[in-house]
Amino acid sequence: MATVYLEPQDLTPAQVARVLTLLNAASSAQALASAIEIPGELDIGTRLAQRLLDARAALGGRFTELRQVRAVRLIGPERFTEICAA
Repeated sequence: MATVYLEPQDLTPAQVARVLTLLNAASSAQALASAIEIPGELDIGTRLAQRLLDARAALGGRFTELRQVRAVRLIGPERFTEICAA
């Protein structure tokens, strides 16, 4: 079976809004890592969550589009898909 990964343009505006709300509301790396946790899978963890928070801070405190999330170092297709699925 083929593995399917999401790209920013694959999500509807409502889905984009939900993902951005999740990422912009996170108060800590641990909270973000927990929110994205998928039972039984290796998820983003606190180090990658901290990268997301640092990128968010560098953007003025908010992600405004999913391309910004996808551009974060070490957020590849699989991790990006996990973030969107959470």
